[in-house]
Amino acid sequence: GTWCGPCLQSVPKINALREKYGEEGLVVIGVCHSRNASTMPEVAKEHGISYPIAADTAGATFKAYRVNGTPDYVLIDRNGTVRFADVANHHIEDAIRFLLAEPAPAAPP
Repeated sequence: GTWCGPCLQSVPKINALREKYGEEGLVVIGVCHSRNASTMPEVAKEHGISYPIAADTAGATFKAYRVNGTPDYVLIDRNGTVRFADVANHHIEDAIRFLLAEPAPAAPP
């Protein structure tokens, strides 16, 4: 959220993880809470957010992933399966490394 101090404090770490693991397949997409979502472009610029951000204006993403606090991290593997949800900030890199170590799915014939 644009108003979430811990979310904004996590931006440098998430930017760094994206930079460090992007070539290995990590894709980062931020999802902005509906509250004050209209200000996200300015907030993203001000805080140097380097990843795309979607605005969850209807609250559907927060509901679907049962977000109970912010920031909240959901990790989806290369097959599109949710593997980790509600990952603590201090464990996010371990979870990323775990998933990136798995083999990529085989290309369809």
